[in-house]
Amino acid sequence: MKQKEKLQHLVPFKKNLIKDKDKLLKSLSYKMSFDRYGKNFNPYPIIFDDDVIEQIEEANNIIIIALDAIIKNYFHDKDVQSILKLSNKASILLEKCSKITYKLGSIRPDFLITTDNRIKICEINARFPFNGILVAQFLRDIYNKTGISDYVSINQYPNIINLVLKNFDLSKPIIILRDREKGYDMNFLENILKENSKIKQKQISLIPNELTVFDGKLLFKGQICEQFIIELHQDELLSLSDNFLEALVKTNYINDLRTILIGHDKRLLAAFSKPEIMLRYISMEEFKILNKYIIQTYLPNNEINKEVVSNKNNWVLKKYGGGKGVGMYVGKTHSAELIKNILKNECQDYIIQPYIFQKKVPIYTKYNNNIDFANMHIVRFFANYNKNFLGAGFLRVSSGDIVNVSEQGGCIINVVKKNYSHKNHIIRNLNYVISYAKKYSKYYSKTLPIDKIKTLDELDKLPILKGSTLKQHTSNAKCSLLTDKLEFCYIFTSGGTTGAPKFVFRSYEENNTNAKMLAKGLKVCGLQKNDVVANLLTGEDLWPGMTIFNIALKHVGCCILSLGESYKQDFLIEMIRRFKITALLGIPTQIASLAHYIEEKNIKDICIPRIIIGGEHLYEGAKKYIKKILKVKHFQSTGYTSSDTGAIGYQCIFCGDNEYHLHSNMQYLEILNFNNNNPVSFGEQGRIVVTNLDRTLMPLIRYEIGDIGRMLDQNCQCHSTDPKFELLGRCDDNINIGTDTISIEFFANSIAKFEELSSHFQVLINNTNGIDYVTIISEIKNQEKVSKGLKEALYNEISFVTIIKNLINKKLVGDIFINILPYGSITRNSKTGKIRNIIDERK
Repeated sequence: MKQKEKLQHLVPFKKNLIKDKDKLLKSLSYKMSFDRYGKNFNPYPIIFDDDVIEQIEEANNIIIIALDAIIKNYFHDKDVQSILKLSNKASILLEKCSKITYKLGSIRPDFLITTDNRIKICEINARFPFNGILVAQFLRDIYNKTGISDYVSINQYPNIINLVLKNFDLSKPIIILRDREKGYDMNFLENILKENSKIKQKQISLIPNELTVFDGKLLFKGQICEQFIIELHQDELLSLSDNFLEALVKTNYINDLRTILIGHDKRLLAAFSKPEIMLRYISMEEFKILNKYIIQTYLPNNEINKEVVSNKNNWVLKKYGGGKGVGMYVGKTHSAELIKNILKNECQDYIIQPYIFQKKVPIYTKYNNNIDFANMHIVRFFANYNKNFLGAGFLRVSSGDIVNVSEQGGCIINVVKKNYSHKNHIIRNLNYVISYAKKYSKYYSKTLPIDKIKTLDELDKLPILKGSTLKQHTSNAKCSLLTDKLEFCYIFTSGGTTGAPKFVFRSYEENNTNAKMLAKGLKVCGLQKNDVVANLLTGEDLWPGMTIFNIALKHVGCCILSLGESYKQDFLIEMIRRFKITALLGIPTQIASLAHYIEEKNIKDICIPRIIIGGEHLYEGAKKYIKKILKVKHFQSTGYTSSDTGAIGYQCIFCGDNEYHLHSNMQYLEILNFNNNNPVSFGEQGRIVVTNLDRTLMPLIRYEIGDIGRMLDQNCQCHSTDPKFELLGRCDDNINIGTDTISIEFFANSIAKFEELSSHFQVLINNTNGIDYVTIISEIKNQEKVSKGLKEALYNEISFVTIIKNLINKKLVGDIFINILPYGSITRNSKTGKIRNIIDERK
């Protein structure tokens, strides 16, 4: 049986390589300068499956353990020193570093993929901290914005930039120390530092001779420099004066010199290959895993040299301190005489590895002046920053045995197909958020019993986060849920409709990602860039509605009128006429109020083709009324969202009123039993619990949002692979009266039968001597007097329903009272304009 292909170049049916490449480069150039480097980016992604991704994760874990052990024990282990022989200057320097707490910094192991789809690590890059990582992040962002919905980008975990900046004091200068190296990422990094620095730093990149040493400190133009990102080759580093290096190791810098001088040395893999060394520091089981993923590596000696010369096609020579393919010789492409001379005269500079037969993947590219599929070797890396696994980076491809982007190679983003790997993608993201929260948040460090799950079933080991707990722990700037200082972030309020607010903290990046997801939902249901949209959501008292949806509408490309909720109806009507507004975005209360005003004033020329509803449920009676008065053609939802969690779900054109697709790249949704925290069976109703997969400033892990829902059949006509669910209302949208439960929608539908009444109402419940009493408070549309007949008719409509009638007859309910008030009398929330539909005064 033919094995399923695990790698495939995902080329669109309509393809224009040159045009698509130019478009990608234009997007990349927004953050980077290409004047120092090549432009070999392929615009089409490669898809991977779970098997390769799982190998990467396992390889990352064991490489971190092994590398940490070798570096920390270097000066205690003569055998390690004999393999990784350092110059006197390097040894003295690292001895001085050994007095300082070691931090791994950034590493990027490169790996090949064999013909049987196994990954093999060929070297570890640790010299330049961010080469490849930031470009991979930006490629991922571009793909997620414009990519194909059935595929998930896996280049990086979110918030790598925040993770990097966490190491530095942004109120002080940060210097990139560089000279010969001219990689993409440093240009990207310069822009990041400029955007995030709290000071105006004119010069970020410096070459070492621009700095001076005075009194044990490094200075630039007389100013002390205490923070560095090192982008120097090893020879450049070791050519610096002793005074310079002594001053440097006392600063806040990355990468640690131990990581650069030991971690980047290819002889490290020779140490990894020796069980007699590694079993001193790791278990036999761990060594077997390590051995599975590294290419066996040797130092030249008489025995191995003879084998290499005799069978040169089976071997590869590499300079142990080099990079980018420099000083690398593949035996099958070079003469035996050349290989023999290198081993005779330069063996001290080389390591030896067996030749690995690699998988070749058909890549759509320009090759030999033709644009077509060509078989290419691929090399890929995964990244780790201070023991935080960042996922897999982009691929480099080449038709030759040596894959080198700076020469003849190219770069390709990679993705993973949802329909066979999304579960593991979710677990990876969950583990990232869980481990990050446990490590950096005071609240989660105490409440999370574990920092990693192996299966989704293990989520039940983690506690449920209630709204009351969230409110308790987000009351001020010392919020114990936070993982970092309050920098480069938004603060919003949430949950203020029914009491004191909760506070919500989002980084700029998290807020923008949330807005993009909201924009996705708006576009899927038909909103377009030629629409003119009036945003009626409030921005007062830190409420996020106006702010976040203005950003979302910007991502759609609409013309935006940011009116908020303090407008006067006459002004809104004037704006509708003047700018030919095609869509209103607001809560049902606002839209219904406009319709009432237009009907009362007998205005005939207003037509709003599209209404975008959020914040409250739009009951069927109110919907029919709004459609009639405003001549609406399309109703759509803002999506299922809350201020606490951000965007949770979006509607496609095939969704019913309360049906949504989950933003599955951003949220994980559980439906739990009403009486315990066990998951319900598929299709059963339960409490909705949400975990954000992309937020790390204030993580929300297993947050009970207060809504009821159920999962639906996945097979939607829109063909989206995002899970589908139905929202069945708030947990408090059902009223327990007497011995029965009545939905709030029953009262809404009863009131909607009377044209004289608005859609605004409240249900007030109290209890006297053990008997429930219910008061229905409604508003009349105009200023006419309320007739006695209207009250009686509404009373009869409600009290004659069998369930209500039985409760009254059994004396479980005393009676139903009707109170009809002038329009606008029912109290609205001062922030949002919402009406609290249920007021339960029973003790």
